[in-house]
Amino acid sequence: MTRAALVASHMLGLALGRYILKLEPLATMSPGTITSLFAPTIQHYLSFEIPG
Repeated sequence: MTRAALVASHMLGLALGRYILKLEPLATMSPGTITSLFAPTIQHYLSFEIPG
């Protein structure tokens, strides 16, 4: 559940910044660039050891 919450919060933040707030340069960035920038963080969320 922790991993899903982390990924969801990151993706919702991306959507908010890109489509609602239209923050530059995020709003006009290509999907490939967004993927290359966000993928390492999402991968980390899915693979790191959760303490506790």
